Amino acid sequence: ASFGVKELWRYDGEEVKIYQLVSGKYEEVSNSLSFPILTAKVLTEFVGRTKTEGQTAILRDFRNWIKSQI
Repeated sequence: ASFGVKELWRYDGEEVKIYQLVSGKYEEVSNSLSFPILTAKVLTEFVGRTKTEGQTAILRDFRNWIKSQI
C-alpha cells in the first residue's frame, strides 16, 4: 500500500482474490479495476484449470472468452 499499487491479484492455491487500494488500505472486490470484465470468479476458474489442463488450451480458451466479452 505504501507504494501506491492500486490493485493486487492474489491466488492462494484455491481461489483468486482481487484487492483495490482504498484510503490507504486494500479491500477485496469482485471485479478488476484495470480490466473491468474480469472477476475473481472467472480468474479462479481459469487458473484452477491449470491443475488438470495444458497451458496452451487454457490460454486459447481465455483469449476466446475475452473476445466474447468485448
